[in-house]
Amino acid sequence: MTDLDAPERGAVTGTEVRPRPRAALPAPCVTRIAGWGVVHYAFPVLNPQITTATGRPTGATTAAFSAETWPS
Repeated sequence: MTDLDAPERGAVTGTEVRPRPRAALPAPCVTRIAGWGVVHYAFPVLNPQITTATGRPTGATTAAFSAETWPS
């Protein structure tokens, strides 16, 4: 039921202008891109140490890495 004598109200979200949190979306985007970069670019750098430590051939470690990240 509505009161016709009540003062008029604004929208549900209010009538005041509120600043939007502009860092809300870019922050997780940058974090996600940095995470992908660390995972995918660190492997070629670390692969020689991995093959030396495990005794596996380079092709085997590369195939294992590719299979692990499929289909990201």
